[in-house]
Amino acid sequence: MKPSPPRGSAFIHVLILLVFVVPLILFFLKSAARQNKSALQERQIKESRALTTNVMVDFMRQFSQNQTASYLDTSALARPETFSGAGFSDVTTEINALGHFIYFRSTGRFGDPGGAVKHLDAVIRFAADLTRFGNLFNNTITISANGPTYNGGFYVNGNLTVTGANATFNSGPVVVKGNLTVPASAVFNSDVYVEGATAFNGAAVNGVIYRYVPNIDWPTIDTTYYSLHNNYAVDGTSQTWVFSVQTSTQGIFTVQGTTVVVKIPSTGGVFFANNTNLTVRGTVRGRVTVVVAGPALSATAGNLRVNGSLVYANGTNAASAQDSFAALASNNIQIDCTIDPPPQAPNNTHFTILNGVFSSVNSGQVNMVNATGGGFAGLKFYGTRTNLFTLTAGGGTWTPSEFYYDANLVKYPPPGLPEKPKLVTWRASN
Repeated sequence: MKPSPPRGSAFIHVLILLVFVVPLILFFLKSAARQNKSALQERQIKESRALTTNVMVDFMRQFSQNQTASYLDTSALARPETFSGAGFSDVTTEINALGHFIYFRSTGRFGDPGGAVKHLDAVIRFAADLTRFGNLFNNTITISANGPTYNGGFYVNGNLTVTGANATFNSGPVVVKGNLTVPASAVFNSDVYVEGATAFNGAAVNGVIYRYVPNIDWPTIDTTYYSLHNNYAVDGTSQTWVFSVQTSTQGIFTVQGTTVVVKIPSTGGVFFANNTNLTVRGTVRGRVTVVVAGPALSATAGNLRVNGSLVYANGTNAASAQDSFAALASNNIQIDCTIDPPPQAPNNTHFTILNGVFSSVNSGQVNMVNATGGGFAGLKFYGTRTNLFTLTAGGGTWTPSEFYYDANLVKYPPPGLPEKPKLVTWRASN
């Protein structure tokens, strides 16, 4: 007969289970609970971060799709408190109209009212491609003039051929998307970027030659937008607008041959001429954009004529917080270089002076320069342009033209230019 186990052994087994196994099970359960809580917190943090970052992504998407959308309009920045499951996001914004940027703080929270919260502080700045280069050409260019001087960036979306003598390129890069051909007398006091073949022919290059070209998106003119967003409009009637200074803080232009006087708002204004040609000249006080619209390649509409000098009232030939100017045309821009007294050089050389952005980006036509009147005539250009200026008629001796890039146009652009959003800085925080 098999002996029975000693009495009390079952109790010992139970005691061992209670002392060793149960605590181990409790340890694993507690560890699993901690891991589950940690995973939940990590998920809440990730979801909160995603919710607050989505606001920044949505802003960039909105302004990238429409370069003329007004970020100065608070309704364009408004975002309702957005819920996503058990979380939400919202945003507050501040606008700097003069600096062309917005600051915003977005908040994302996921979970209960005491759940994970993330903030994102960011600055988006808006910049116009029309102000980036002093010379921005969307086609093949041939420069035949003798002695021109170009100061500032020079971008050609095609071949650049210089046939005239003593062309000088100072400061800012020279960027050629195609082939570059220049005579020995050309001088490059800048870096040169070339994608195609080069023929420097012994020309002086006082910079670095790079064999690649940075791409840019070519700017366009949305005339429909300007027809709806302007401070003064004329339709089908050819006019001449003469800009002048009414007071130290108030600029105007008069419609020649009429009693119409148009005041330039202190915040700047867009002035629109539709289905007609327009002539402008004078001294600009204020921030002004003139748009002339018409069918492509039309001779009777969409063309702008600048009759003599058009300069800023600040007297510096540079845009400022108070003065800046842009001329945008569907077709051609013609510049009449008249003899503007008084002489601006001891040798009686007279220059027509232009300040601002001049662009006929829709048609890509060449901007014509006419020298009118007797004596000496020449052009001094301070700003940016998207078309080549060529001399089509002579009056006396033509003085070599001078072109200067106005970097102030980036900081103080004329109103209404198509602008791209640039994410300047952003920082995430709890």
